[in-house]
Amino acid sequence: MHVPVLLNETIALMELCDSDLVLDGTVGFGGHSSHILAANPILRLIGIDQDPAAIAHSATVLGERATLIQGNFSNTKKLLTPLGVQSVTKILIDLGISSYQLDSAGRGFSFMNDEPLDMQMNPNGGRSAAQWLNTAPEKVLSDAFYNWGDLIHNRNLVQGIIQSRRKSPLKTTGELVMLVKKSYFFGSRPKMMKTMSQVFQAIRIAVNDELGVIQRFLNDELSIMSMGGRIAIISFHSGEDRLIKQFFKAHTDQFRPINKKVVTAEQDEIRQNSRSKPAKLRVYERIG
Repeated sequence: MHVPVLLNETIALMELCDSDLVLDGTVGFGGHSSHILAANPILRLIGIDQDPAAIAHSATVLGERATLIQGNFSNTKKLLTPLGVQSVTKILIDLGISSYQLDSAGRGFSFMNDEPLDMQMNPNGGRSAAQWLNTAPEKVLSDAFYNWGDLIHNRNLVQGIIQSRRKSPLKTTGELVMLVKKSYFFGSRPKMMKTMSQVFQAIRIAVNDELGVIQRFLNDELSIMSMGGRIAIISFHSGEDRLIKQFFKAHTDQFRPINKKVVTAEQDEIRQNSRSKPAKLRVYERIG
């Protein structure tokens, strides 16, 4: 289903112990959580994910020591209240999208198939990618592709989207792919694949307000993290990593970095799982 990235490094730096109550705020299909539970036979785990398919699958693989909640990790404090949990000792947040979500039919996350433009992490509510693309102002589109897709030159793409939606609303990933192809000269297939990934990534981040979710979670984190507890965050985009660094730099009186230098995947892992290449792991301990 999903190959967890930087798995050994994450478990080692979290320093799991018997008394831990671990929060996996992006439990997904249980990739990291199953190994966390296996690493210690006593600790307990709470897993949160907004994708009902992920929660259903994790329920079958994680066992009785895991309590699973469907929801967005930006609402962690509220989600923990019915459980009577006021604090946790370890937190893991993996900001990557799962292989299942990328590859499963009908979700619209991938440019490899012609599917409805959805891209919602929680398929049961919110705004779809089609709705965003068909209504977002020109500047919002341009800023999204620039900031979240690292697409400095996006004018042709933005104009193509606006002109196309005036004639007929965008509905499928296939239509979007054609617009991207008309907007850029690639020169090679790898360049085309990279650009497509950047476009789809930017739209996914916008549709799911991913940076807003991270910011809201970090602001709430101080109230749920035990003193001496550790948080491990795996990011995949420069905007995410920058937001994380800025937050903890502003809270050096309350957190200290465990890894002075960001942890990235070794070549062996990248060869086995290409999606691990952009991953960055940062771990912090609460000290105040």
